[in-house]
Amino acid sequence: MKTRILAAACLAALSGCKTLDNMGGSGSDPASYEITSVPNGSMILVNGESRGVTPLVLTLDAKKQFVGMLAGGWRYEENFYFVEAVPAADQKERYLSDSTYINPRSAAPSGKFHFELPPKTSGVEPQQGGAGRILGIEESLLPTLKSIGYVRMLQINGQPLAKWGASAYKAELPAGRYSIATQCKWELGIAGEAKIENMSPVKIAVENGKTYQLGTDYANRRCRVFAKASDK
Repeated sequence: MKTRILAAACLAALSGCKTLDNMGGSGSDPASYEITSVPNGSMILVNGESRGVTPLVLTLDAKKQFVGMLAGGWRYEENFYFVEAVPAADQKERYLSDSTYINPRSAAPSGKFHFELPPKTSGVEPQQGGAGRILGIEESLLPTLKSIGYVRMLQINGQPLAKWGASAYKAELPAGRYSIATQCKWELGIAGEAKIENMSPVKIAVENGKTYQLGTDYANRRCRVFAKASDK
């Protein structure tokens, strides 16, 4: 009897249920994006695997877990993908690669991503040698009297933090260009009674001797991460 009641509730409330016999388990919803680049014909890599050349339509899976009827049914994981645009063989002498992180549940409402590959002669490539430091904002255990944001690093250039000898709140990186996946959290109200938390990508061109303090802001129901450089 209990199984029949759960099955009926599944049909009535959860279009995402896979089968009536398996109320647990996992699934995914596809999200498609139109990917373009300058120059055209750049190779697109997702987590290191080629998906074709621009322009192309890229489909990513938003993974989810069934957590039970009382917990709200399906819950989406905070999954994200490292996406790189690599210049074609005949363009590698002129352009650098570019990259970003995409969360298929929340990124690019327009369904479009555009890469502007930096020209090697543009001066955007950091001076080689040396290292810089990136700092996050660790969450306070004490209640605050104002809205406040926190940020921790999740991944750097498609690699786990351990590969860089980094922690969630501090990374010492060689001078170079980096895409960083961060977890951005914003507490709203006097006691933080409302919270917004999401993955936010940030790009940093690390220069020797520079410190990059990650910061957050909140707009359009999204928490966004930015970096502010200093000589400290």
